[in-house]
Amino acid sequence: MKYLLSSIFAFLLFFAEAQSVIITGNAKTYAGDTLSFYSYSDFLTKLKSTVCEAVVDTSGSFTFNTTVSEPNTELHIDLAVFEGILYVSPADSFVISLPKKTAKLKEDELNPYFKPMQFYVPVLNAKVGNTNAGLTMYERLYAQMMPKIFEGSSGRVNSAKAETQIKYVEDSFARSKNSFLQDYVHYDLAHVRFLAYKRNKQKLLKMYFSDTLVLHRNPAYNRALTEIFGNYLFEQKALKLDSQILLGKDFTQLVASTQKVAEIENPHFAEYLILLNLVQKFNTENYSKARITEYLSKNINLIQSPDNKHIAQAFITEASKLIVGNPVPNFMLKNEKGELVSINTFRGRFIYLNFCDPESYTCQQDMELMQALHEKETDLLDIVTIWTGGTYNDMLKYRKDKGYTWTFLYGEGSSALTDYKVVSFPTYFLIHPESTLQIRPAASPGSSDFEPMYFFHYREWKRELVRRGQLNPNGGKTIINE
Repeated sequence: MKYLLSSIFAFLLFFAEAQSVIITGNAKTYAGDTLSFYSYSDFLTKLKSTVCEAVVDTSGSFTFNTTVSEPNTELHIDLAVFEGILYVSPADSFVISLPKKTAKLKEDELNPYFKPMQFYVPVLNAKVGNTNAGLTMYERLYAQMMPKIFEGSSGRVNSAKAETQIKYVEDSFARSKNSFLQDYVHYDLAHVRFLAYKRNKQKLLKMYFSDTLVLHRNPAYNRALTEIFGNYLFEQKALKLDSQILLGKDFTQLVASTQKVAEIENPHFAEYLILLNLVQKFNTENYSKARITEYLSKNINLIQSPDNKHIAQAFITEASKLIVGNPVPNFMLKNEKGELVSINTFRGRFIYLNFCDPESYTCQQDMELMQALHEKETDLLDIVTIWTGGTYNDMLKYRKDKGYTWTFLYGEGSSALTDYKVVSFPTYFLIHPESTLQIRPAASPGSSDFEPMYFFHYREWKRELVRRGQLNPNGGKTIINE
């Protein structure tokens, strides 16, 4: 009962009346730029949403205005090679400092694994106990602690020595009245203990998580939980989460089994741990994505915690976008003729959709092959390239200079890359004539697999049209009923 009441209270707090937050500062190197802060919906799905924007004036001054309802709401700001993190609470008024503007190198732009350097945004008017100042201090102590833990260890850690260093950092925050900061330090150091010497997962689970409230909004809590227990329920021989799902166990039964096997007192934590493991498994390529989303969709009403149910629903909505057989995300982008084009523009034909950055050598090679493919005038196949580099005029010039004649769409700055989860260039998809996902990822035009793959799906589609009575089996025009 106590977990239900606490979860309902946390859920109501999340949707409580919002209050204004003002963030100001001066950063001359960003003059003329539009900067934006964004937040994550939660730490499982990590869906981004822009919270506020500000134009930096010619003198470098900027002012962000937003509203938040929850204390210590985590905001992020992307600054090319840097990513700033700022914690704000209702009615805060902060003066912040930003690093000197530094552009990415071209190789960083093309590197799908590039990650900006994270930092806590300095608050120049921070009061005693401010989360941002406290985390900056913690990062400094952490940096001093880690070499001492592993100093002269030759791969082996002296647990007593490590515990002494960890306890010193813990004690530095013991008197803090900031519960969010204390929880952050507590769970971040739990992860350090695990990495350094405490490898018994079951003991750590019981020590740190099993009978406590779920801290959905604390990044250190979620980081420790994800990196230590992200696959835990699939590893347990007495549970085997995938087997339980295949056996048709509903979510209530899964929670009961998880509580019993993992010795978890809090049922809402058991729910969250199951969701975490399913999301982590979804993000690997060796497990059925459709099975996970279908399972959660069928069981969404059995999730008891309002927070957990909200996260599960967000995951289902997002995950369903790029599952084979589901409708693909729509877009509205300008083509080489200046016309706005959407997925439905190509309805009734297969789309060989690709995302390319012209600075990528692989993209350059593949574009030559796509022109050859386009010139074959393959039946019912449209090639569509979403251009992600430079300006719209750069796209027009590049296409004209190279003599390419298939459809180009200008995608720089659009949500298309995020919607299609593109992390490297080139990336290919085959989209069905009814605007559903056929293949992800599709073979490249240089692969010997592409044309046989396409013609297999093409023939299957024509057979389907014959069965529907929309195509004469002896030939004739394909007709799609809208």
